This record gives sequence, C-alpha cells and structure tokens, in this order.
Amino acid sequence: MNYSPTRPLLNAKVALVTDASNPLGSIISRALAQQGWDLALHYGDAQPPALLLKLVKECENLGHRVHLISADLADETQVKSLIPRIIVALGSLTCVVNNAARVVADVAADFSASHLERHMRTNLAAPILLAQSLHATTAEGAQAVVINLLDQKLFNPAPDFLSYTLSKAALQKATDLLALALAPRVRVVGIAPALNLDAPGLTLTLDAATTADDFAASICFIASSTAVTGTTLLIDGGAHLRARSGNRNVIVPTTASALSAT
Repeated sequence: MNYSPTRPLLNAKVALVTDASNPLGSIISRALAQQGWDLALHYGDAQPPALLLKLVKECENLGHRVHLISADLADETQVKSLIPRIIVALGSLTCVVNNAARVVADVAADFSASHLERHMRTNLAAPILLAQSLHATTAEGAQAVVINLLDQKLFNPAPDFLSYTLSKAALQKATDLLALALAPRVRVVGIAPALNLDAPGLTLTLDAATTADDFAASICFIASSTAVTGTTLLIDGGAHLRARSGNRNVIVPTTASALSAT
C-alpha cells in the first residue's frame, strides 16, 4: 500500500476508534469530532451497523472526514493492515483509541485456556499490534498517542469476568511497557472508567456521578496532552478508594454491554 511516515499530513488530528459503534465508542467518536479530529471508525461486522452509519453522518456534519474500516481484531494479519489502510484513506493517523473489547463472563470454576486466549487476542494483542504499527508510521520528530481503555475493576477487583479482567490487567502493564518502548514518538496512556451506560450516571464513593461527558472530556484531554504518557487515569468518582468487600455496588465491566465482533 502507498503510505509513508514522511508524507505531508492532511490533518494532524486523525484518530482511530476501535469498535466505534458500541456505546463508549460512539461517545468517544462524537467528542473527538467536536474537538476537531478526523476519524477512522472501526467495526468488526461484515457490514457497518445502522447506528454506526448514523454516527458517521453526525461527525461529518461537524465538518470532519470520517472513514469506516472493518477488521477482525482477533486476526493478527487484519490488525496489522488496519493502520496502513487508514493512512491510505486519510493521509495520516495520530491517535488510536483501543475501545474494542471482548467481554464474556467466566469465573474460576469454569475458566478455560481457550476462553482466556480469545480475550487476550482482542483485548491485549490487538492494542499492542496497533501501537507497534502507529510507531512505525509516525515520522521522526512527530508525536502520536495510544489510549487504552482499561477498567475500574482493576483497582476494585472482583472474581467475576475472570478472563476479561486478566486481559485488561495485562493491557495495563503493557501500557507502561509500551510507553517506555515507543517514546518519544508515541505516547501510551490508560484510562479506567466506571460507567453504567444504562443510567445517566453512577453514584460512587465520593458522591460524584461519573457521566459519559466526564469520560469523553478525559479522552480528549489525553489525546491533546503531549506530556501525559505511561500512566492510567481513573474516571470513577473515587470508587477505587472503597473496598469492594461487603459492597453491593457491583460495577459492571465498562464494555460489557457491547462486545467487539471477533
């Protein structure tokens, strides 16, 4: 494919959002468009969902280019081709938001290696491969950013969603390691929200509500803050300060309501 990390940038603010049609992906995409970003919106289905087509129109109406792109994030070959394909379409890419996640419930009693492997392919391997590709296609002296969606569960653990939680814990450590390995060309930052997308907000430890707007503002902050790397920002109203033991306020994994197609 005809792309080069030294080709002129059509827009220095171009972002890829994986699994853009799920609730968090839509929130992220709208917020970035409102902040002036052109978008590559990933989906995993054979055809883009109707909700994604509606999102495209909304972002285009804000005056930005939007490119739909499909890939199976459990397939290494398809993941490796994703960023080069985007650069051909949009001319550049400076931000990757790893929003897609496989979220299938399991516990210790029914754990299996194959179940864990499927989670690791989408939730860990794909973000690492995308970071690798972004680094390779970012010009010397330029800077790009990878934002990895983690989960407040990592800081307030429970033994449910075992394979999902293990994959996100590994992604958190990968965030630190990649920030070291890919600096200064690529920043790598984690964000760990606690959102109940079926409700306007989730009242947590400090009697604050974590809303979709809070989360979207945090994504935009990370995307534009050139000094932030190798850290994880918790967007949970302070819930990580309260032990889960004896707590009935069980926080559902952030992306549990919308699995990435794999």
